[in-house]
Amino acid sequence: NVRRLSETLVNVVSITRESLLSDKEKGAVRGRNGDPSIQYLSFLWKDYMPQRWYFEVFEMYRRIVFTAIIPLMGNETSIRAIIGCLLSLIMIGFVREASP
Repeated sequence: NVRRLSETLVNVVSITRESLLSDKEKGAVRGRNGDPSIQYLSFLWKDYMPQRWYFEVFEMYRRIVFTAIIPLMGNETSIRAIIGCLLSLIMIGFVREASP
């Protein structure tokens, strides 16, 4: 039952996302979903709309900043915590507005 509900929700989200796309973008989605030679790469785009193709790159840079750069900033943990919180708030705002 849970699996069926999950599949139904995925279908509803897919239908809703497809209704927001232009005809050109719908063709691109059909092309990439129908090409078996690139299905092993589908994890890169399955969660994003075509006009938000850059979002996975942005997400990778965000992860690098949070795991490699913030720990090197300042000697006090409070400074790193404040920087981390501010960057998190910026990221939340960006994701909300971009709606990838």
